[in-house]
Amino acid sequence: MEEKRLHLADQNYFESFRVLVDNMAKGHSHVEEHFKYTDCGMAAVFFNNLFLFKPFTDVPGKIAQAQRYFEKVNRPFRVVAREENSEEIDSAANKLSLKKVDRVPLMIHRSISDLQTPKDLDWKIVCDDKTLFDYQEVMASAFVFPDWLIKKVLSSSLLNEKHLVMLVGYENGVACTGAMLIQQGDLAGIYWVGTKQGFERKGLAAKATTQAILIGRERGCTWSVLQASDKGKAVYERMGFETKAHYHYQVYQPEVVEA
Repeated sequence: MEEKRLHLADQNYFESFRVLVDNMAKGHSHVEEHFKYTDCGMAAVFFNNLFLFKPFTDVPGKIAQAQRYFEKVNRPFRVVAREENSEEIDSAANKLSLKKVDRVPLMIHRSISDLQTPKDLDWKIVCDDKTLFDYQEVMASAFVFPDWLIKKVLSSSLLNEKHLVMLVGYENGVACTGAMLIQQGDLAGIYWVGTKQGFERKGLAAKATTQAILIGRERGCTWSVLQASDKGKAVYERMGFETKAHYHYQVYQPEVVEA
């Protein structure tokens, strides 16, 4: 059961990038058996990813294939894999001049039935240009993204994705926090949790996460998954999330290799 949940979490993580990239003007995803990548059409390495999850077949060949593609379009990319599966991937990545850059926890909340609606904020589901602008503004501030990039990443076409919900929290009428739900079956994947600068240290990220999970629960979700930053991990642990694995990232940057 644990491995099945991790497999579903892996697929949800891929979906969190695929749905964004496929809704970007120049972005696209590539999906074939055991070989998945996303290309946002820009040199924004965070959104250009090769996902290597079980079952593994020809790992060196897959990394080399992705490397040839991204070299051709002159963009950097990351290889994403779970830590416990990374030994073979590390060996292949090192030979192809990729650099390990990060490690983040994959956290699971097994039982969301006891979560309660957060107080002191008004909540709106993003459904039009005004609420989308508010969500973009919060996320640009929280993640220090330029406005032009956040508008490409969080585009209006996402409103047509029925399994995706963007949520904004308002304090005294001011948009200050938000989160994104990506539902697959009974799984509530939580992404893009952020708090506008100036509103930190009020527990707003936890409230936005909880509210997004509750929307998932209303839609039939029974458990939840997210990836945590160092700053957010303790917050999610207090909410009942547990670290079940870690993701590793290997980055290929053509300019660095060619120098």
